[in-house]
Amino acid sequence: GVGPDGCVYVADWYYTRLIHVRPVDDWHKQSGRIYRIRPTDSQPNYTHGDLSKLESEKLIALFADPNRWVRRRAVLELGWRQDKAVLPQLLDLVRAGKGQESLEALWAANLLGGLTEKLAIEWLGLQDENVRRWVVRIVGDRREAGHDLADTLSELAGREENVHVRSQLAASAKRLPPEVAIPIIRNLLGRGEDQTDLHLPLMDWWAIEAHAEDGREQVLRMVADPATWKLPLFREQVAERLMRRYAMAGGPENFETCAKLLSLAPDEDASKRLMTGLQLAFQGTAMPALPESLSKAMDDYAAKFGQNDLVLGIRRGDKEALKKAITVVSN
Repeated sequence: GVGPDGCVYVADWYYTRLIHVRPVDDWHKQSGRIYRIRPTDSQPNYTHGDLSKLESEKLIALFADPNRWVRRRAVLELGWRQDKAVLPQLLDLVRAGKGQESLEALWAANLLGGLTEKLAIEWLGLQDENVRRWVVRIVGDRREAGHDLADTLSELAGREENVHVRSQLAASAKRLPPEVAIPIIRNLLGRGEDQTDLHLPLMDWWAIEAHAEDGREQVLRMVADPATWKLPLFREQVAERLMRRYAMAGGPENFETCAKLLSLAPDEDASKRLMTGLQLAFQGTAMPALPESLSKAMDDYAAKFGQNDLVLGIRRGDKEALKKAITVVSN
């Protein structure tokens, strides 16, 4: 690990009895060594002494120290001593927009239990994108959000300009309850600028997939909205994966959801994407018996658009599909 002086410290311990054959604590504890690795042309430099002995105000002053270890240790010391008296000073520092100092103050305030939902709503409107990103992350770590905070997160997803904050919104949505998460995800899917991003489309999908079953009602409500299908991120990145996910999970409820998805497709392109997901779900494995609702939805697709997937038809045991396949082979 890296020490407070910037050197790298390596622990080396050796003992012949490595198996726990005896519960008696008679281990030889004097054979360990610690190596310090430092540049040959510089001397280690640490002048702050024992941080646990500093007053809380002096620890806050260390938030501006260029040494990351010192800053992080100062935050931890404040958290360990739970000195609530410095909370007002920390909150003012977060609002001051002082970059790294404000971020350290945010972490310390959170460790002291000072980051309330009311403050989270306020700080999500600050100019510092790193403060916004970390507020979103902390809310996700808590795995819950009240109504007002949930609305603020959803609104932020629709207007946030920083790509890293949007990525954190998707990551936190995975950890929040579905009634909070799905509105956030819906607004993230409306961010057309993320369509060509290397990571964000899959981050959005990752968040949806996490709630595919515990948030089934919210997911289907989102899919039922015609406006959702007009979003390239949903149509091109999510729709096929969503169908595939439910079909691969299997079971009556998930197959019923597959049928519902097909019934919600607004046009031929959307239906084709869903059918592709359905076919990929059973690729390389035996197709299970499908419920009548899903079989009917597939038949309705064939009748509506004048086509059917021959491979899926054969695997379903459809007699007409088998006849067509024999004809194709014969010709």
